[in-house]
Amino acid sequence: MNGKEKMVFFALLMAAWVGLWMTGPEDPMATYGRYDWVWFWLGFVAIVVFWVRALSEYAQRRDAQKRASEWRRRDSRTDR
Repeated sequence: MNGKEKMVFFALLMAAWVGLWMTGPEDPMATYGRYDWVWFWLGFVAIVVFWVRALSEYAQRRDAQKRASEWRRRDSRTDR
């Protein structure tokens, strides 16, 4: 998978993660405890970290392709 595909994957995973936690506990009278919130935030932060890494990979690959095309264009000029 390239960076853009990973970004889309992690964005969908983040939406699913938040959506899962928004549905609430099985018992309507129950609330989330401290450890439930710890798991939620650990998962959320992990997904954000992986999304940022995918964004960085995408930006680096895009910049490398731009540099390569500039070099190809520069090398294809005729000598004057």
